[in-house]
Amino acid sequence: MLEDKTSAHERFRAETEQQLRLWAQQLAAELKHLHLLVEHNRDLPQSFTVAEAVAHLRTTREQLQHFVRRLHQQLDSQKQMNEQLRKEKEQELRVQRQQLRAEKDQALNSMRRQLIREHVEELSCLKWAHVSETGGVAACLRRQLQDKDLELRQVQRSMAEWRRRTAARLASQFEHQLTAELERCKVALMRSRRASKTLEARPRGGTHSSKETVCSHRIHAVNSAAAHISTDVVSLKLLRHLQGKVKQLRVETQAFLWSPNPPDPPVALSGEDVAEIKRQTS
Repeated sequence: MLEDKTSAHERFRAETEQQLRLWAQQLAAELKHLHLLVEHNRDLPQSFTVAEAVAHLRTTREQLQHFVRRLHQQLDSQKQMNEQLRKEKEQELRVQRQQLRAEKDQALNSMRRQLIREHVEELSCLKWAHVSETGGVAACLRRQLQDKDLELRQVQRSMAEWRRRTAARLASQFEHQLTAELERCKVALMRSRRASKTLEARPRGGTHSSKETVCSHRIHAVNSAAAHISTDVVSLKLLRHLQGKVKQLRVETQAFLWSPNPPDPPVALSGEDVAEIKRQTS
């Protein structure tokens, strides 16, 4: 079918080229005839006036322009027809190419499925032959159970290793967070102690100051001692809270290591714990 369309297109193009050559020959003949007429009229006696000669030349020129215009229109229409035929031909070729590709893919898929089916049948035949040679169905089932047991043990070992690594990673993460919080608390505690020591070491003035100055220094000393005591209490509370969190993390880690359930997401400091630590250190 494709070869027939190609040959028809080639014939049509040859006919078009032949028609164009014929029109070119006709145009050349008309031009030659016009040239002969001009040469013949040149030899004739001057029987026309100048106005008549100009009118005759104008008429001849208009006829020639009309003929040339008609030839151009025919040529343009022929070009449009050729372009339309070319587009239709390309569309047909594209459709046929897609059809051929689809048929090829379908044939390849069918062949692939057939080969897979034949391969499965051959494997089944070989497996049953091997089973019959090595002791029957019971031995085959026993070997399959052993293989499954080995696979299950391998999976259990992998899960245990994964749990161990996860627990170590969680412990390291919590340790880093705990270390950061302790460093921050330590810095805050040292700042508060330095501030209290600075206030205590500040000179109290002359020995002959008034009673109001003495009272104010005593009140300031009492406040400094109270602030120092409250800071130590807060630090003690913070350390107890962190120790409790460490114990809780150890218990959860042990339960996680021995739990048969799927692994939970990583445990980190909750928002309440962080808020509690910030409140106690502020």
